[in-house]
Amino acid sequence: MDDHHTEWFHQAEQVCEAVGVTPSMPRLGKCQRHRDNTSGDEPAEYYKRTVAIPLLDHLLAELEIMVTPLH
Repeated sequence: MDDHHTEWFHQAEQVCEAVGVTPSMPRLGKCQRHRDNTSGDEPAEYYKRTVAIPLLDHLLAELEIMVTPLH
């Protein structure tokens, strides 16, 4: 997972550089009730925790549903 995410984030950084944008993270709030407040020291770690891991978890769950005998 880490190797793939590193490659994905590197590609995203290249796209950001091409359009003149710096990858950043949203600020952290003291108390958030309706969205993630995931800490991360740098943008790569933040997006790994908030985007890559949940996305892969969802895709794996959908694949498991598709290959069950009941479907």
